Amino acid sequence: MFKFWVENDKNATVTKLVDALRKLGLNLTASKIEEMQGTDNPPRHQAEVQHKIPSQEMHPLERNRVALVKNMIINTGLLNCLRQDDVITEQDEAQIKAGGANEFTQNERLLDLLKKRPPDDLKKFRKALGKEETNQEHLIKLTK
Repeated sequence: MFKFWVENDKNATVTKLVDALRKLGLNLTASKIEEMQGTDNPPRHQAEVQHKIPSQEMHPLERNRVALVKNMIINTGLLNCLRQDDVITEQDEAQIKAGGANEFTQNERLLDLLKKRPPDDLKKFRKALGKEETNQEHLIKLTK
C-alpha cells in the first residue's frame, strides 16, 4: 500500500492517477480518500492505493483456497501425518481444533498456518495429502 496527497478535486485526481498506473500494468484499487486536517489552502487529501497481487503471485494455498477448504478432510489422519513430519506441533493441532470448530473452520486454520511455514513444509503437506491414510491425492494439484 502506498499513500499520496492531492489538492483540490480529490476524486478526479485519484481516479486519474489510478487509471494511469493501471495502464502501466499495475492492478490497483483506491481504498480510502480522506481530507487531511490542517490549515492548508487549498485543502489536501490523503489517498491510499493498494496493489492487488495477481493470482500467479499468490501463495499456492491461497489460489485455490475455496476448493481446498471445501474438499479437504483433516480427520482422516492428515493432522497426524503433518505432526509426524514435524510440519505442525501438538499446540498447532490444538489451535486448529479449538472451540469445537467445524471442518471448514479447521481447514481454514490449517491453511492459514501452512502459509506461514517454509516451502519444505508445503512439500510435506502435499506428500501427506498423497498418503494412503489420508486418501486426498486429488487435492495435491490445488496446492501448486
